[in-house]
Amino acid sequence: ATEVKTTEAVTTAATEVKTTEAVTTAATDVKVTEAVTTPAVTDAPTAAPTGEPAEPAVGDVDDNGVVNTRDLIALKRYLLLADKEAPVNGDINGDKAINSVDLIRLVKILLK
Repeated sequence: ATEVKTTEAVTTAATEVKTTEAVTTAATDVKVTEAVTTPAVTDAPTAAPTGEPAEPAVGDVDDNGVVNTRDLIALKRYLLLADKEAPVNGDINGDKAINSVDLIRLVKILLK
């Protein structure tokens, strides 16, 4: 009786392996067919540049497209004379001067 159970277990295992191999082969065939017949996917088209530069965001002192604490650091460094070159967008309040008023406005922007 013990031998019969062992034989049944071996037969069942062999059947499962054959079934798994058949499924794997079929799936592999499908993948190869799809790869050959499906065209390559490309990125969605983007709008053509207009030639006009985008307006910088208010508070984007370092002109990297993001208003964050790096802008605050850049403005502080300029005001403390650590940086000689004026920040690109340092005049936040638009009064044609870069000073502590701009620094306060930037802090308010960052706290929003």
